[in-house]
Amino acid sequence: MINKIQFKDVNLIGLSIITFISYIVGFFITLIDIDATQYAAISKEMVLNGSLLEVFYRGNDYLDKPPMLFWTSAISFKIFGINHFAYRLPSFLISLLGIYSVYRFCIIFYNKQIAMSAILITANCQAFYLMHHDVRTDCMLTGFVMFSFWQMAAYMSTKKWKHLVFFSFAVAFAMMTKGPIGLMIIIIAFGSQFIITRSWHYIFNWHYLIAIGIIALLLFPMSWGLYHQFDLHPEKFVYGLQGPSGLRFFYWTQSFGRITGESNWSNNPDTFFLVHSFLWSFLPWSLLFVPALVWALKIAFQNIKDRIYTNEHISLFGFVLVFVFMSLSSYQLPHYTFVIHPLAAIMLARYMSHLKEAKQNKVFLGIIIFTLLLLIAVALYLSCYAFKQHIMLCLCILLLTCIGLFFIFSNKNLIPFNKVLFAGAFGMACVNLILNASVYPQILKYQAYSEIAFDINDTDKNEQGRLIVFDKDYWCSLDFYLNHNIIFSTNQSSLDSLSKGENTWILTDTSHYNQIKDLFHFKNEKIYYHYPVSNLSIDFINPETRPQTLSPFVLAKF
Repeated sequence: MINKIQFKDVNLIGLSIITFISYIVGFFITLIDIDATQYAAISKEMVLNGSLLEVFYRGNDYLDKPPMLFWTSAISFKIFGINHFAYRLPSFLISLLGIYSVYRFCIIFYNKQIAMSAILITANCQAFYLMHHDVRTDCMLTGFVMFSFWQMAAYMSTKKWKHLVFFSFAVAFAMMTKGPIGLMIIIIAFGSQFIITRSWHYIFNWHYLIAIGIIALLLFPMSWGLYHQFDLHPEKFVYGLQGPSGLRFFYWTQSFGRITGESNWSNNPDTFFLVHSFLWSFLPWSLLFVPALVWALKIAFQNIKDRIYTNEHISLFGFVLVFVFMSLSSYQLPHYTFVIHPLAAIMLARYMSHLKEAKQNKVFLGIIIFTLLLLIAVALYLSCYAFKQHIMLCLCILLLTCIGLFFIFSNKNLIPFNKVLFAGAFGMACVNLILNASVYPQILKYQAYSEIAFDINDTDKNEQGRLIVFDKDYWCSLDFYLNHNIIFSTNQSSLDSLSKGENTWILTDTSHYNQIKDLFHFKNEKIYYHYPVSNLSIDFINPETRPQTLSPFVLAKF
């Protein structure tokens, strides 16, 4: 029997406000190298060169991610200007659609209480806070996939054509965001449901022909761009490949090639890489999810044994089978599983609503308290000790956290189940408010390329200037944030001609700068210290060992 859950509007409004504030504060963080800044730089280049169907990066053919993120960001740049707020905005709005879709999906199969629990868990897991400021394709993919889940579920329950049409748009947009994986998640999740419940009429449904037609029509512009940019030019040499087919790469190699071995992308992940990645990205709910997953599997197999065909298994098998599928890939990153976090949230919401014993809820509450205390301690350590900035701000947020948690725990009108949800959501929002307002801005001061771009832009307002990057690689934040033209040079003899002209700068490492500093008259110079902040290490976080992890660069003006 499902416990009766009373959601107070004031609690939900307060949680929504603090969550939204934490999200929005993250909008003003400098973009993190490498993926987010590369996608932002591609979108910027798309605006400047006017090429929509053919995608370029630094003037070269780009063949990796589909163009939906670039298209929406380019449109946002046209409206709001080229900045990181405008880059994040489209993905954020589509993610909000995805969160709302979680609610609508749950309403179809369950009730309002489980639906509200699912969106609280979804919106307040660490993955969602992270992907709203470190915007990659996964943020938008998650929104489109969950919208497609809602629309297919609505079509199953109402048989209305409008839901099938919206479903088709969602699938096409998901594929244009990150490739066939956007379709495969849906096929795996709903296909499992249809097979388990023996709903053969959903599998063999001629209406899908209409959906396929709509999807194909929507995919045509992107497909034409890939064909025109790559398939018509076998002489091109891209990413170490001679004459790659853009169509084959997109529809097969990019996703399935990493499993079949056709793709040369591999980072040799360990067997349980995505498992331990999920455990931190689903915080603070990770430990609670383990028994929820076991319970969902037990119920599903019992239903199959008893031939019960009415229950929802979309979220369970959509999560488990897709997780296993991703674990087979030769190239894995933590954010790959972010798209199925909402499915984990639905399972956890179901499980918690079925807990009959108050003792079990109290155990869950203890786990949440322990997890939040640990996370708050980490956030305060990073802000107040590791980077020693905004201490008063962090203490104010800590005070807000303590007051909020006190009211939640002392509210006798809230049953333990509600306290687990509200405490976990509120505490996670406050933890990320500390991270977004204090920690990330301090860490990103060690992302030298963006800091260099900011300083040049502030010092030299003339956008007709030039930056010569001499004999060193440079990261994508320089492409996105710098208003000047960037010239890469490996030839010391060419510097003499390149240096002639107004508003010319040079960026290089200290060893190369020592070789040329006596050959040219530099007006000023500044040393920057760089660290790849997307891969934090204990040595970097520790102030005493941090200097050993930094790489010095020199910026000088001719």
